[in-house]
Amino acid sequence: MKNLVLIFAMVVFFSQTIIAQSSRGDKYSFGVSLSSVLFSKEDAPKIGQRYNAQFPRFNFSGVLSDKFSFDLGLTFNVLGNIEGVINNKFEYTSLDAAIRYNPFRNDAMIVPYVGVGASYIGGASTVSAGDNALSVNVLAGGAIWITSKFGLIGQLTYKFVSEDANSMASHFQTTAGIAYRFGSGSESRKRLWDK
Repeated sequence: MKNLVLIFAMVVFFSQTIIAQSSRGDKYSFGVSLSSVLFSKEDAPKIGQRYNAQFPRFNFSGVLSDKFSFDLGLTFNVLGNIEGVINNKFEYTSLDAAIRYNPFRNDAMIVPYVGVGASYIGGASTVSAGDNALSVNVLAGGAIWITSKFGLIGQLTYKFVSEDANSMASHFQTTAGIAYRFGSGSESRKRLWDK
């Protein structure tokens, strides 16, 4: 877990260096989200749980071109169990990377996307051989920019894990949160309620 946090922090730090040298700092954003994971009924006995909730999921995104962007994410849980709300039997940890395609402009107020990626997922501690696993991901989501700096973000990801993995199974992950865009903001993007 500490290694994943360190890797994510290093990537964000080096990305910040690139942003500082970029002429358009508004090409990058940072988000904080709630996350939940859903395993199938068939895989739940293997993992020891069907639903698992996490907070936070940090993500760092950047524009690659008019239609493409990248996203790096780190999911873990600092809340622990909250009686009646969160009852996790294991801590879900995931380091994600994705390339996203947006059929519209990346600087629009509403930015839907689809994408592909991969994850390095910590093994479930409910399984005796708690080995980490790799997944191949497909995802869809979007952002609604309420102001030139702040937006609402959401994403649905299907993470395909090989059946050979002992301590993890394929699952869906949903996230919802807020994002902050670096830089002065795009001149074409105003507040949602401005005409």
